[in-house]
Amino acid sequence: MNRSHCVAGLLGLASVVAWSWSCASGTDTAGGVPGTTSGSGGHAASSGSGAGGAGASTTTGLGGWAQGGSDEGGQYPLYLVNGRTYDEQQDYIVWSGSVSFVMLEHKDGTSFQGDGGLVSCSDGCTEEVTRIESGGSVWGRFKNLQGFRIQAAYVGNEDGVGTVVVEACGETVGSWPLDSTSTGLPGFVNLPPAVPSWAVPTPDKCIWTISASGGFVYFRALDAGEIGQPPLE
Repeated sequence: MNRSHCVAGLLGLASVVAWSWSCASGTDTAGGVPGTTSGSGGHAASSGSGAGGAGASTTTGLGGWAQGGSDEGGQYPLYLVNGRTYDEQQDYIVWSGSVSFVMLEHKDGTSFQGDGGLVSCSDGCTEEVTRIESGGSVWGRFKNLQGFRIQAAYVGNEDGVGTVVVEACGETVGSWPLDSTSTGLPGFVNLPPAVPSWAVPTPDKCIWTISASGGFVYFRALDAGEIGQPPLE
């Protein structure tokens, strides 16, 4: 199954089903919210053996990796690479608390490469995304970055939607309540929403964290801009 990779529009009836991690990567061909920012291109999911199996409402196992540690190979999670990392790429992402993969129907301004070709999400699409329950989080590491942002969904057709809180390098990047007054399909957006993305304060190693407060949130990808590379657009 190829995932749909989307970023923008807003809201209707969500079809959400708990799902185990078995998804192949797709290619995000059109990130961003119309009239605001566009997401950077995606890359294939890594093939390493980083994370153990991840079912609904569970904490990711570490597989054969040593968590944290030095820059040498075999450390988990891996440092983010330049460009887009999807939530399924568990060599780069660690779950903490109540986190699960679900199938979510949403509508926004992006598209993805499906089995039969390019699929647009402008009229709605369904993809496997990460649902983080209140008090849960996902986290990872990066270094040598100049820009950083995530993608989360505004939701107006479900109760219990919370605030997504993004932290990195010991700072709060931002917190955004994701409950929407619209009753259309959920829609993913870039956060922070402005161009340029959040300016990373140091080239040194940092921990990033995405957590949910006061309710659940949907997360699907993050973008990293390395120093010396073109800035995120």
